[in-house]
Amino acid sequence: MANMVNRATSFGCPPLPNGMPNVVCLCMSKPFKSGAKGGISSVCPNGSQTGDSRKWAISLCTEGN
Repeated sequence: MANMVNRATSFGCPPLPNGMPNVVCLCMSKPFKSGAKGGISSVCPNGSQTGDSRKWAISLCTEGN
């Protein structure tokens, strides 16, 4: 997931003026959401940490936004 956030510009989301990723932009990006789902599935194929990874991704897009 960190890799997905670090690729923010490839999803059309330039960093904020302070250099941090623009999470609001990422969370509205369909390619980011799709890539995050695919990444979670490929990295956690046996489901060992799928739930935790999904919770993290959801919290990224809901906390403070």
